Amino acid sequence: MYGWIGFKKKEITYFAEERAAGETKWKWSNLFKLAIDGITSYSTVPLKVWSYIGFTISVLAFIFLAVETIKTIVFGTDAAGYPTLLAAILFLGGIQLISLGVIGEYLGRVFVETKGRPAYFIRESSEFDESEKEENE
Repeated sequence: MYGWIGFKKKEITYFAEERAAGETKWKWSNLFKLAIDGITSYSTVPLKVWSYIGFTISVLAFIFLAVETIKTIVFGTDAAGYPTLLAAILFLGGIQLISLGVIGEYLGRVFVETKGRPAYFIRESSEFDESEKEENE
């Protein structure tokens, strides 16, 4: 989780000793919430995924509707009402997921900005005397 900073990374292997104080008091639900917080606090990728899922569903619904239309026109088979209804529901659901993804990405960017993380880190700086500053201006 410190990868966003850009520092050098090194792996340290260790063997966890058996817990001295008995069993943990953490429930699986608390561990799951901790994992979700860890994933969503450092990345907006889960928010972008919904845009892609919505786009995929919309495209598949459009292809399904096109195939059903071609089957009806070319082969003359009567189309029941459910294919068009299914395609319409899937297409509109996909559009809703795209909208949800866009709103999520926007809120994710606002969230990242409000965290106040610096845009860059200064690895090294050089101090100038007052006389050197005046010469450079």
